[in-house]
Amino acid sequence: MAAVVETLIDLLRHGEVENSGCYCGSSDVSLTQRGRQQMAQVMAREPALDGIITSPLVRCATPAREFSDQYGLPLVLDSALKEIHLGTWEGLKFSEVFTQWPDKVENFWRDPVNHPPLEGEPLLEFQRRVVNAFNHHINHCRGQRLLMVTHGGVIRIILAQVLKMPLTALLRLEVPYASLSRIRIGYEQDGTHSHSLVFHASTLLKEG
Repeated sequence: MAAVVETLIDLLRHGEVENSGCYCGSSDVSLTQRGRQQMAQVMAREPALDGIITSPLVRCATPAREFSDQYGLPLVLDSALKEIHLGTWEGLKFSEVFTQWPDKVENFWRDPVNHPPLEGEPLLEFQRRVVNAFNHHINHCRGQRLLMVTHGGVIRIILAQVLKMPLTALLRLEVPYASLSRIRIGYEQDGTHSHSLVFHASTLLKEG
């Protein structure tokens, strides 16, 4: 049975942040000048949109709000699209965390489901909030073309849901700064819907 209507959602990761090389997680950090330029460059090449959904963290919300104002698009801030909270590791350099907790870091990257960061958000809880938010938006925005501005971890969770990947494979998905991944949701006459990945991690950025 052919789909009678479809929704397209572009997942856009924020640009370069000021404390690159650190565990940002759900901390509120700003974009660098380069990061702002990356976002402006990608957004300028986005197709006609019906709306924007964004994480409320400033590295996502600030460029999303600028784009919304520039093109007169409705903007929704959704706290469920924040990055995973990394507990004690938040704000620390990668090298610093590995020096203090080498075994915990290795276990986290090997098996993040059973080895969350110290005092961090369990991966299954993170998955639940992100998937619930994603399902909410696709159910309320049928037939629209949307931009979702969010974080690498959130995008990996959504892609894993679409592709039916195990959470243990999340880190096999590379999500560069200011990269786009496009999801198509097709809705059938019987009320069911299907997901497909149109493309993943296209940067759309000019060289040089």
